[in-house]
Amino acid sequence: MQRKLLLFLGMLCVAIFAISLASAANNCTGATYNFTCGSDINESCTMNGNMSSAGTCFNITVDNVILDCNNNWINHSISSGGRGIKVIADNVTVKRCVIYQANSLYSAYGMSVDTSSRDNITNNSIVTQGSDTAIGIRVTSASNNNSFSYNEINTTGSTSCFGMWISSNSVNNNITDSRIYPLASDSVRVDGENTSIRDSILNTSSYTSYNIIVGNSVTLNVTNCSFEKTSDINQMLGVTNVFWYVDSYVNDSLGNIVGDANLSFYNQYNILMNKTTSVADGYTPRVTLRGFMENTTSRYYDSNYTINSTNGTYFNYQTFNLTTNRLNATNNFFVTFDRSFPQVAYSSPTPVNGTTQTGSKDVTVNVSVTDTD
Repeated sequence: MQRKLLLFLGMLCVAIFAISLASAANNCTGATYNFTCGSDINESCTMNGNMSSAGTCFNITVDNVILDCNNNWINHSISSGGRGIKVIADNVTVKRCVIYQANSLYSAYGMSVDTSSRDNITNNSIVTQGSDTAIGIRVTSASNNNSFSYNEINTTGSTSCFGMWISSNSVNNNITDSRIYPLASDSVRVDGENTSIRDSILNTSSYTSYNIIVGNSVTLNVTNCSFEKTSDINQMLGVTNVFWYVDSYVNDSLGNIVGDANLSFYNQYNILMNKTTSVADGYTPRVTLRGFMENTTSRYYDSNYTINSTNGTYFNYQTFNLTTNRLNATNNFFVTFDRSFPQVAYSSPTPVNGTTQTGSKDVTVNVSVTDTD
């Protein structure tokens, strides 16, 4: 698995005494205005230092704004519940923020995306400490086509506290290359249709919690994600499909690279799930195969898979278990066409070549065939 997670080491360990040292002069500097906590941001800006807020720090209310925290932290909800950043606009980018809730007495969200679309929330580190309804990122109703990437989220509360919560009627939201690890609650709750989670680590520390909750009649697609625990999915409603990456290489039994070979992947029900073609170096483009589908009734595995491969001259097939053979969340398969021809040995009393035999109903032959492959 090629993970490009940004761990923000050291930035999560924000000492309480340091938080009180945020200068009142620190702001988010825009082209025409310097925004402080409590402001509605209506133009792009970059933070020049750490900032603190009694409740919500920033509301982004205008489309096409870029908020760059410049790796500074925002300590929010000090004396009342609120959000570090609240986005109420489209096509907004929020990046390089360290959002921290120091006071555990209040319900709070590190960030919320409210009735917004096409926002890009990337490269942020979020910690929430509220004991009740403390959520890293909350995506509310009618927030569509948003991207959440390279974010690291930690929550410590136990009641209605999620790393991320995507609400109902929010569609086509994508979580990629992120690490979400609640201490005492569920990692991600999905109630919105056509949500995808890819190349991420979901790792709740609580044995009574889940890494994924599907709480609505929707379809969730999860690709190349590490769950880190057995009770990984709570399928209250809907369907979850879990996929893995597969890389393939094709050669023949003499060690020659085989390009332009067609590979077809069939699951245990003989349903074609994907196909690909090897290129000049023998490798194929990476494909995804479903490991299992889970609904409210049960979990249904697609393995064992069968790979049928041919280049028009040679043919090969082999089976594999996508779940048990998974190595570091990426399956690497080698497909070999057999080009070593069998040896045929003729032994006595087999007639020699060119012999014609007549006058007998029986012909005795003694032939042995050896194929080492």
